[in-house]
Amino acid sequence: MVVVGVVTSLATTGVLAVLRWMLHWPWRTVLTWVFYVFAFGGFGVIMIGGGAWWCWDVWQDWRRKNGTGGRAAERRERARRQRG
Repeated sequence: MVVVGVVTSLATTGVLAVLRWMLHWPWRTVLTWVFYVFAFGGFGVIMIGGGAWWCWDVWQDWRRKNGTGGRAAERRERARRQRG
């Protein structure tokens, strides 16, 4: 997720560089926006990614515990058929 945050920030920085060229912004304005993108954009991506990973992990643990879906369901079905 850190890589995603850095790549997103760099891409946004590139977009801001193009905007600076097109709109003739002074460098101070562009550097301020670059700081905001790195400080908040990258951090936000990392936090959202971390939260999504945590939710995925909790859901997988719940599935494992309750034996729903995937291989667990197949094993249950096979055992039920073998019992008759």
